[in-house]
Amino acid sequence: DHILRMDQEKTSSNFKGTITDKLEGLNIMTLDEWKMKLPEMKKETSFSFCPIMENGTVIWKIQSSLDSASSADTELNNESENTKNSNNGYINNNKPNKLAVSDLSNVEKIESAPNWYSLPGLGSFFDAGNGWLYQPEMGWCYAKPCQDGCSLWIYNQNTGWMWLKNDLPNVAYTMMGQLGQGWMYYPSESIGKSEVVFNYANKVWIRLN
Repeated sequence: DHILRMDQEKTSSNFKGTITDKLEGLNIMTLDEWKMKLPEMKKETSFSFCPIMENGTVIWKIQSSLDSASSADTELNNESENTKNSNNGYINNNKPNKLAVSDLSNVEKIESAPNWYSLPGLGSFFDAGNGWLYQPEMGWCYAKPCQDGCSLWIYNQNTGWMWLKNDLPNVAYTMMGQLGQGWMYYPSESIGKSEVVFNYANKVWIRLN
């Protein structure tokens, strides 16, 4: 029932998609253009999705790239060939490095508490591994850092998906959940500590449960 799911690994029968805050280079298209071209694209194609604010509305731009290391009859889980670089080290051409939340540039480690960290907008949290975090005010969350190392998506069963970025203090982009879709402002040091948030699209304050 899904053309593409962000929480699934790439296989020979589905596309691969990631969410980013910046697109560079060629093959950038609008969401409508992507929908039209998708049936004709090879299963080896990967996509990067980027939300862009234009005239107060979020516009999704998509960039496609053909994964030459994959094929319809090759399992992605197989060990890939390593190539030697100029420094006599090895790089993996098939699998991008996956960032952990603790790898983000603005995350601070809480020295007095093992596996506890602090992130602007999210506040203090316990890193349980594999993307799972426990945040005292929000409860359990699932986090997916963007490859730029400066932003991440966070999912919570109440608030839905939220996108936080280093240089956007007190602002988040939300999808689904009680906050709906669009940009919102939270007045406190973190979303969890904010009793209310402001929805820019509807111009209303929303009280958090």
